[in-house]
Amino acid sequence: MEVELGYGWTNGAVELREDVAKLYRNRTSDEVIVTNGSAEANFMMVMSLIEPGDEIVGYISLGKGITIHRHDCKNALALMKNPERFIQVGWKGLGGMAFRVEIMIEALDRSHLLEDVARTLSDSGVNIIGGSMQTLPDGVVRDRFTLEVGDVRQLDNILANIRGIETVYDAYRVVSG
Repeated sequence: MEVELGYGWTNGAVELREDVAKLYRNRTSDEVIVTNGSAEANFMMVMSLIEPGDEIVGYISLGKGITIHRHDCKNALALMKNPERFIQVGWKGLGGMAFRVEIMIEALDRSHLLEDVARTLSDSGVNIIGGSMQTLPDGVVRDRFTLEVGDVRQLDNILANIRGIETVYDAYRVVSG
């Protein structure tokens, strides 16, 4: 018999997952994630805000072990008052692993703007998962795309290329939290 010690992962009772799924449209019990407690739930939430390849830092917290933060998140910046408690952390084994990211493009409306944005995205080799476009009454365009990219460097290059498109005045990653 092979035994492994870990934090544990539970699928949760089938009845519980079915009842939770009923609270939402178009959700199945297989899409419901049950955690072993608030610490695991919080960990999952934080990890959903960090994308593979993001620049991250580790912080030795009191009583909570090492917490991981994006280097530019407001919590990490607030913790800088204790720089001696930061440690170097990094990603391992991400070769070829794509991740999804949302970007926002803000521009002044003009003919063929969407065509130019789509061509720039296509030329970058990125996979476009979804998008929504909005033109405000004042002629400002807000385009939001979900992309599948290989790493943060590719994303930075894509954003720089989009900013180079005529009438685009900003392009940035949408970060939750």
